[in-house]
Amino acid sequence: MTFGSFSRPAKLNPRVAALWARVLAAVPGARLHVLSPGGEGNRALRRMLVAAGIAEDRLTLVPTAPRPQYLRLCQEVDVALDAFPYAGMTTTCDLLWVGVPVVTLAGGTAASRAGVSLLRTVRLPELVAATPDDYVRIAAGLANDLPRVRALRRELRRRTRISVLYRLYVERAVAPELAGRDLPGEMTRDGGGGRTESPRLSRRRGWVYFRSPLLS
Repeated sequence: MTFGSFSRPAKLNPRVAALWARVLAAVPGARLHVLSPGGEGNRALRRMLVAAGIAEDRLTLVPTAPRPQYLRLCQEVDVALDAFPYAGMTTTCDLLWVGVPVVTLAGGTAASRAGVSLLRTVRLPELVAATPDDYVRIAAGLANDLPRVRALRRELRRRTRISVLYRLYVERAVAPELAGRDLPGEMTRDGGGGRTESPRLSRRRGWVYFRSPLLS
């Protein structure tokens, strides 16, 4: 099981790191991928995560990359862990679109409830934690239920496509930027009844690069 965060490093703090350490403690053998700022920021981020109790050999800092490569990096995690109190918005949309379930912690401000709104939009309120204990329970529960994770990874793009997120996010952000570009690996088509090909990503045809370590 690989957990991951692609939130901006500025959103991370010792409380987030401590909660992620609890998740890893609850799931022996799990790993954590975290987007890193590079340079001294990279070293500072690693120090904070290790100080919170995350073993270095379970931690991978992922460098920033152009969007196509970034989306592929997102797909290398099985379950994403949202930050708090500044929750992900665009990042969460990216993850949901490429089929990665996200666990978020609901807060009391608009900035801390973006993940709540997005997960409710794709009909996954059960991935919204009300407390830190809930957050650990939900993340660990997913790690111990791989059939559930596989099902979510197959369903999330369809759920995103039929939700308001597709019009507000995918058509305006993902598809226009990637339309016509060749991407390596398997390409899966919406509504294709399991049929897969490897054409260019097309906004109108709704193709998206999709690969899961759990599905390989």
